[in-house]
Amino acid sequence: EETTATVQWLSALARTHGLALAVGMSQPRLNASGLVVLDHRGEVIAKSHKAAARSGIRRPGIPVQGTLRLRTGGTVRVGLLLGAGDLEFSEPARLLMLDATELGLLAGAVLGGDMLRVHALVRAGENLLPMAVAGYDVGYGLDQYGQLRPPLPDSADGPPATARTPPPDGA
Repeated sequence: EETTATVQWLSALARTHGLALAVGMSQPRLNASGLVVLDHRGEVIAKSHKAAARSGIRRPGIPVQGTLRLRTGGTVRVGLLLGAGDLEFSEPARLLMLDATELGLLAGAVLGGDMLRVHALVRAGENLLPMAVAGYDVGYGLDQYGQLRPPLPDSADGPPATARTPPPDGA
């Protein structure tokens, strides 16, 4: 489970800058990973955890949904997919689509490579589900037809100073 200090730090960061955040978290002691989504007010709207029985064995998880409130007053139904297992199997993305998810968020440690990119393209296209994919090695967006979207331009000033500040000790 995410440490309270880390989630509090992320909450303050989201609130301070008025940004929604989707952050993947590694839990190596538990051989597990997690994903937490916070809205622009710093409130946790969804979180997902998945533990691996053994390293190297991939299994799909049960997708989690949340409703992200936007600063404009609207909402977006987001669905959380966690790790390559949720990408390689068709069922998690299909369940999200059937439950009217508007944006799939996929986080994992290693999501690059040709096969995983193909899986991401297929899952987005077969479910008409736009997806945002982020891992240590790659980050990209896909529209509802599985077409790769260009990345957002980097800010000339770089991230805000608080975004460069590491989380609290022990987090």
